[in-house]
Amino acid sequence: MRFMTLAARFRHDIALNQPPTAIFDDDIPPMFLDDGTRSVLCALLSISAATADALWTVTGQLVWTGQTLPEVIHDMDIEDLVDGPIQAAISLHPPQFHCTNDVSCDIRHRIREAEQKRIVVYTRMHGALPGSETKLYCRNCHTVYYHNYSTHKGQRRYYGGIPEYIQVANHVFLERDLIERFALSMTLAWTSTRNCAAMYNASPEMQDSEYRNWPFKFLLRREHVSDGFMLLSLLEDRVENSSIGDLRLPDSGEQRFRLLEAMQERNFRMQTVGQPELRHHCQKCMEIIPNDEGKPVKKIHVVVMDGVTIGHPCCADHGCRRALESTKDRFCREHKSRSDECVVIGCNETREKGFRTCTISEHREKEAHLQAQNKAMFQLKHRLERLQVAQLKSSMPVKDLSDEESSMDDEVTSREADTGNAYKKKKKVRALMGRMHSHNEELLVRPCGIIVSRCTCFGSESPEQVIAFIKRVFHAPGSEPEFIFYDNNCTLAKTVKNDPFFANIGLPVDVFHFKSKHKETDLFCQTHCNPASFPELMDDDKWRFNSSVAEQTNVWFGGFHTICREMQVDRFNFFLDEMIRRKNRLMVEKLRLEGAEPSYAILP
Repeated sequence: MRFMTLAARFRHDIALNQPPTAIFDDDIPPMFLDDGTRSVLCALLSISAATADALWTVTGQLVWTGQTLPEVIHDMDIEDLVDGPIQAAISLHPPQFHCTNDVSCDIRHRIREAEQKRIVVYTRMHGALPGSETKLYCRNCHTVYYHNYSTHKGQRRYYGGIPEYIQVANHVFLERDLIERFALSMTLAWTSTRNCAAMYNASPEMQDSEYRNWPFKFLLRREHVSDGFMLLSLLEDRVENSSIGDLRLPDSGEQRFRLLEAMQERNFRMQTVGQPELRHHCQKCMEIIPNDEGKPVKKIHVVVMDGVTIGHPCCADHGCRRALESTKDRFCREHKSRSDECVVIGCNETREKGFRTCTISEHREKEAHLQAQNKAMFQLKHRLERLQVAQLKSSMPVKDLSDEESSMDDEVTSREADTGNAYKKKKKVRALMGRMHSHNEELLVRPCGIIVSRCTCFGSESPEQVIAFIKRVFHAPGSEPEFIFYDNNCTLAKTVKNDPFFANIGLPVDVFHFKSKHKETDLFCQTHCNPASFPELMDDDKWRFNSSVAEQTNVWFGGFHTICREMQVDRFNFFLDEMIRRKNRLMVEKLRLEGAEPSYAILP
């Protein structure tokens, strides 16, 4: 039996090493084993060459037609494989022997030109393993076939499905299960790609991953983790949306630029079509109200909206949505001419050479103050000054420093600060010496915890941006929720009071914010946004839905702040959408186990 599973693993090696006169195809195996594979099987199984040939004669048909699954290589076999004729613990090949370019090639001919190269394969259970990849070259149409994709006229075309090993660099492959483990750590533990690579390199599996005479270092890099995650996500997206076709990427250029166009296309679909869970409903986020006879007469589907302070570098021109050419830039190409302006907000004077501000004394004083703010001694003195005492009575901190006080990054200068003593009453001068970041991410969340959609707000969390977000997500007729909880619904309700789109949508403030943040003297808010004024939201003396779910979701979503803050905008959107998709997938399974009956059925 083990002969069959090992032979199935070397199926492509058997085919490639056959003489030109050998007759075989996808259904008929070669009559004989090649010398290299026979030697490997004999060494691993401790059998003679005659026994190997006899076993192949009996079992070759089952092995060749895929009725026997390839066996996973065991630790004890790795050294034998590396030192043997194949010289690799894992051998990767194209999935077919024939050219599949049916436009300009005769697909009946078997490709005979093959070339092997050494690679490193990072696996979940065995650490880094030495391997080989075989590529096939069709001389007729000049198509090259690799393990993951084929190349033709400067374009990579990935085969359908998701391979077991994904290529992330010229000589580097990652096992799919390993990438899935990294993705799970990112989703649930906010682990960065750098930390994923560091933990893997420090794992026990990697301590023994040293093989003599191998030309590459066995050290996983953060770029490998990042590119593997992006590629796996793109391939999964194509499997789930088969009508889009196979994944196609440029064959030239750096990997980070090669993936850019595919990420932009997926980002656009996420913004226009929405997350896969857009039409989700379950017993925790939707109620069907029956009449006296028990027949359903009304549907109550609820969504909760809130913003969380996560952003990416953006143009410093207020509200500009154009992408930066580099994350280190302050302005986009459209507003590049403003780069020489004084950094004080509202000042259009040209900055003086060697400074970031103009010659106005208050502005120069502001610059000096903000530069001093980045020094540790200044922070300690400022903290002592806040206590207004000559000496501390205790070495224990009285109050935690806020983000504004403790930040050592240059972006602290984008916030307000006094130019003198913090307790002197004087007009504040605001300056933006660092880069601007987008204002926040707006989330739409079902009361059950499923995240419906996400959008980026620029400049501020303005009602206009929020309204556009809601209309974009629920653009399909009948998809609108009956109620939208939002902590600023009193402002939103005033803005949309004459908008027919919101005519049948209730806009209550969530219970927590209504009790703690909204004044009783605000008659409009008390009349139109009090959740108690909507009897459909009550079941006797209990609330039907968890209106604070967005605040709870923000705790999870906010964990990605440090990971995303330096990302280029396309990677930023792709990463957060993918984290939401994976979190939703876990949440749906949790709801199913809890008996909430998650579904996507279209209800009347």
